[in-house]
Amino acid sequence: LQAKGRPAAALYWLSRGGSPRVKEVADRALSQYVSASGEGSLEALEPILHYAEQASGADGMAEGSGARVVRLIRCYSQLRAAVERVTALPQTRTLQQEESLQQSMAEASGLITSLLHPAAATPRRFWRELVAYAVPLMERGASFSSSDVLLLMQALQDLKVSDNIETDDATETVREEGMRLALARGLSVAFQREALLSLKSRG
Repeated sequence: LQAKGRPAAALYWLSRGGSPRVKEVADRALSQYVSASGEGSLEALEPILHYAEQASGADGMAEGSGARVVRLIRCYSQLRAAVERVTALPQTRTLQQEESLQQSMAEASGLITSLLHPAAATPRRFWRELVAYAVPLMERGASFSSSDVLLLMQALQDLKVSDNIETDDATETVREEGMRLALARGLSVAFQREALLSLKSRG
C-alpha cells in the first residue's frame, strides 16, 4: 500500500496488527498523518474506508486513532454521496425528486455540522473543504440553523487566524470572501426563519 501511494491506508492496516507495539506505533503515526498541517482533502483518505470494510469487525474496533479515522472517512463518504445526489437532480423536478432533494440536503448539512463539531475532532486542515461543501447547499436552500451557520463562520475565522499569513493568490482571496458573504446571507436567512417559527409557536 505504501508503494502504491496509499500511506494512510498502510498505516491503518498496520494499526490493526496483532502486535500491541506495532499497533500502538501505527495508530499514533496514522493520527499524525491525518492531522498533519498542509493542503489535503478528505477524499484522498477514502481508500482507508475500503480496507476497513474489508476487515472483519471493522465497526467494532477498539477506540483509537484507527477507529476515529474510519468514522471520519465514513461520514465524509456519506457526505459526498449526499452532495452528488443533490447535484444530479434537474432544475425542474417532480414532487418525488423535490422530496429527495430536501432529504439529501438535510443529510449533507447534518453531516457537515457534525464533522465540524468539536466533539468530532476533525483535523483543521479539512475544515475549509467542509465549509466549501456547505456554501452551495445553503444557497440551494438547505436548512442550516443559526447555530450551524455560526459554527461554519467560526471554522473559517479560526482558519484565517491560524494561517496567520496574507495570501498572494487573488483567486483564493476572492473565494474566501465569497464564502464569508454567503455564510453571512445564510445566517440572516436562518435568523429570519427561526424568528418566524418562534412567532408561529406563540400564536
